[in-house]
Amino acid sequence: MRRFERLLWVCLLLVIALPGRVSIPAASAQEANVIRYYLAPYGTGYVPRPTMRVCKVVLYQADGGHSAVHAYPVKNWCIAALDTSEAQAQHALAQADPEITLVPLWDGGGEYLPLSATVADLDATSRSQMASYLEARRIPTGWITGDMTIGRVIRYVVQILLTTQRLADDYPELDLDTQVSEIPSAQRQRMLAWMSDNGIETSDIDLSWTVRQVLQRIVDQYGWSGVMELGTSLL
Repeated sequence: MRRFERLLWVCLLLVIALPGRVSIPAASAQEANVIRYYLAPYGTGYVPRPTMRVCKVVLYQADGGHSAVHAYPVKNWCIAALDTSEAQAQHALAQADPEITLVPLWDGGGEYLPLSATVADLDATSRSQMASYLEARRIPTGWITGDMTIGRVIRYVVQILLTTQRLADDYPELDLDTQVSEIPSAQRQRMLAWMSDNGIETSDIDLSWTVRQVLQRIVDQYGWSGVMELGTSLL
């Protein structure tokens, strides 16, 4: 019996001494991926892809990834979702880049809101900054209301950028309050023809309309696919 007891104690000691699975305390576990949305340059020369035309956010994706929709060659910027598990470090680096702008989606308590939140949930500073950032990039914002979701706003920006890809040189990259009469005649006719070919009503568009109104009409009536994605987010 004593021999059995000694053998049992030896086995217990060996089990304790041998390496096994280590339970990581919650405080030291890897941080869950966090998504932020950015307006960033779209061009070449960004390591690790210096010869490719990419969104500058690629510099800060670390072990995560990024997804972007660009407006090249009409606009030299893109909207991007940066998704990384090294959230604090990588997002801090991206936000410190003077050429990159974080889309301000903060509430009054300092929380970065999800796409399911509404514009009314944003604090006043975020609402004002977002409108300024978009208008400065010739993206109309007058249609945005407080009951719209943030996802709908992001989707709208994506749709404008996709419109630049489809129209290319015929896209009216002008001040938003420019009247249709000021768009060169040949370009104006090609733009209206493209709109008509894609099922967008043009019969009521006259020379007094503004670029702002035309872009809104395109976004409202173009046959967009039902689901759009930016990163892991459905818009």
